[in-house]
Amino acid sequence: MLELHRNSFRVDQEINQAPPFGDRSLSLSGFLAIFRRNRWLVIGCLVLAWGIGGTVYMTSPKLYTSKARMMLDATRSKFLSSQQASAPDGVLDAMTVESQVEVVRSEGVAIAVAKKLDLANDPDFTSPGGSPVATVIRFVVGLFTESSDPSESRVSRAAVDNLLENLTVTRVGLTYVIEISFRARDPKKAAIIANAFSDAYIAGQLEAKYSEAKRAADWLRERIAELRQESFVAESAVQDFKSQNNIVDTKQGLISEQQLGELNTQFVLVQGQVAEAKARLDRVNVVMTEGVTNAAVADTLKSEVINRMRQQYLDMQQQEAQLSRKYGREHGAAVNLRNVMTGLERSMADEVSRVAEANKSDYQIALLRQQAITANVNTLIKGEALTRKAQVTLRQLESTALSYRAIFDSFLQKYVQSNQQTSVPSTEARVITIATPPEKKSNPKGGIILGIASALGLMAGAAAAFGREALDRTFRSIESVESTLRVSCFGALPFVAGRKLRRSGPKILGLGQPKIDAPARDLDPGESIARYVINDPFSRFAETLRTIRVAADHAGLIGKSKVIGVVSAMPEEGATTIAANLAHLVAHAGNHVLLIDGGLRDAGLTRALAPTAATGLLDAIGRPEDTDEFFWQDAETGLKFLPAITQERPIHTAEKLSSLGMDLLLKKAKENFDYIIIDLPPLTKAVDARAISPLIEKFVFVVEWRKTSYDEVIGALSTAPMVYEKMLGVVLNKAAS
Repeated sequence: MLELHRNSFRVDQEINQAPPFGDRSLSLSGFLAIFRRNRWLVIGCLVLAWGIGGTVYMTSPKLYTSKARMMLDATRSKFLSSQQASAPDGVLDAMTVESQVEVVRSEGVAIAVAKKLDLANDPDFTSPGGSPVATVIRFVVGLFTESSDPSESRVSRAAVDNLLENLTVTRVGLTYVIEISFRARDPKKAAIIANAFSDAYIAGQLEAKYSEAKRAADWLRERIAELRQESFVAESAVQDFKSQNNIVDTKQGLISEQQLGELNTQFVLVQGQVAEAKARLDRVNVVMTEGVTNAAVADTLKSEVINRMRQQYLDMQQQEAQLSRKYGREHGAAVNLRNVMTGLERSMADEVSRVAEANKSDYQIALLRQQAITANVNTLIKGEALTRKAQVTLRQLESTALSYRAIFDSFLQKYVQSNQQTSVPSTEARVITIATPPEKKSNPKGGIILGIASALGLMAGAAAAFGREALDRTFRSIESVESTLRVSCFGALPFVAGRKLRRSGPKILGLGQPKIDAPARDLDPGESIARYVINDPFSRFAETLRTIRVAADHAGLIGKSKVIGVVSAMPEEGATTIAANLAHLVAHAGNHVLLIDGGLRDAGLTRALAPTAATGLLDAIGRPEDTDEFFWQDAETGLKFLPAITQERPIHTAEKLSSLGMDLLLKKAKENFDYIIIDLPPLTKAVDARAISPLIEKFVFVVEWRKTSYDEVIGALSTAPMVYEKMLGVVLNKAAS
């Protein structure tokens, strides 16, 4: 089902909002269509460009190009210097190579070449040459400038400019190779100059390195003397400070630091001894409190004398217990044993007292040693604090002295390297290909000139074609119709060449044409374009008209007769042809169709289908109940036709078409016909279409391809808003196939 746009038409819509190329401007088919429509313009621009290119080729002088190649190798001079100046491992980066390319084509190298080859006296480099076109241009410019004899500096300047103009220096790919190309009219001279540029570059590099090394050596010599004195002063300051602060330094560090370390070691040892003596004294005190016979306490004393006496005490205690059980506690032997045991207890107690005194003495001695070492440590710590404070200043002085010494050594090394480079200067560049005289000319190149001319010709043709399309504000595509008018476009009807509506026969009776009393009621079945769909039913023309019928069937008119008006904005757009063919097409499909010629002032459709008609639409409006006697019929399709013939010249045609009689005529026709198709005059020529618009259900609007402009259509529809509101769709007519 076709989608109909119901948006109301805005009278104040700006025509500039319409796309200049339609919606196809961004598609390949749109571009191809533009080129196809303007192909002769594009071909003309292309031929003109070829002519200009041929003229340039024929008038341009023959030039020969010779090429020399150099290679930049940083490893060549690496053996002379331990310091790599370019990059790690002698690698040159891309920026370095490109910088050398700029040096080769610099003005300084060109001046050196010009002086070496005395090009200031060579007429090929001092006199203006070039093509005849350039000669003419210089002649015209000379007419408006003052002429004077060229000075020596101006001649030299011209030679250098000529050198640079014909010189080309490029880097070969991503390699370290630089290619020097020079073109001249003489092939031998081109080779000589190309080699001269490579030699001048290498000589310039050697001179630059020699000068740079010499300047560096002179400056380093002066700087080394200053650094030697500064280093001596800094080292003397270090020694003076050590003497003033009694700082004695050894390989292992300061003496005070060594002494403090030894005292710390002794202090740790004596602390252990004090703790051990105190522990032994405490154990002895416990033994004296609990008694020596306690095995757990006695074992801690680790005294062999006490252990032997205790063992004797235990043996006697066992014997006394056995005798007491056997003979009683009062037995003489038991009593003697107890007395001996008492003596042993006193002896062990005495021995424990002696051990306690010995341990107490050891503890006091260890404690005194600890106190003495602590006092020595405190004394050294106080002295070390002062030494540490002095060391801060000492380290600063030593750091300054070391810095001056390092700088002095570095500058001394650079001075030696500079002397080596001055004595044996070298450069990274070397010639790998010597320029030779070429055998074939390099310019002008016919293929390149032809390609450039073709490209420029096509570009100019494309610009002209698009400019022409931009200035052409007519409808050229279905998309441009829909985007501008915002209604559906049924399609583009092709232009049918050699077929026109017949214009012979009477136009309106009463103007000198003979009246035919008894006309035949059958339409002319000839080869007129009005019956094109019958004669060629499978053409694109016929298929587009079938689209209109389908749209009418689905436009809310199903089940009732359809009154369709065919109208255009301007005359000669083909609305009459489309109305006739649409009526024949629908009638040929078996529908009852009435075709009415609504052009009362022109009656073009009547002249095509019923040129001999004597009565017509105005008569039928006057007698709507007797319309059958005014109808003409097509024998093949059954189409009924109501011509626009009257006995008098119509004046108020709009009033006739909007009259009550016309309303009754259409109402009666709806009872007998499925379709009523009315051919109406253009909107800009008459107001008839606006007058009859309330009686018509749908309008088919005809626009001529590449002739009717946006402004004409917009202006016409602005005067007839009801036509736009009832518009079924638009037909783009007379399109190129």
